[in-house]
Amino acid sequence: MDQGSTAVPTGNSEHCAWQVSADYVVPHLTLKTSVGLTNQPKVDLAATTGYKDIVFGGEATYDSAKGDVTKWAAGAGELCKGSCPWSQSFVTPYLFHEYVL
Repeated sequence: MDQGSTAVPTGNSEHCAWQVSADYVVPHLTLKTSVGLTNQPKVDLAATTGYKDIVFGGEATYDSAKGDVTKWAAGAGELCKGSCPWSQSFVTPYLFHEYVL
């Protein structure tokens, strides 16, 4: 079981913004979040889960300056193992939607 959180600088050397990130990973579930360390931070959340060969996931961004969700996306897919025409396993997307304001 891998868990962790970090504070990392992002951006260029003239404008550096810090953010805190946290990851929570267990079998069949992954959660990720990051929060900007500013006076009006954006909060990013992402989650994925699956059962057998089916995977589901989503992400959203909340902008505290606007007081609204400014981006979200959701998707689902099937993991292809062994019977793929390619030599590697991969996820075939069935559904994907992204909404950006």
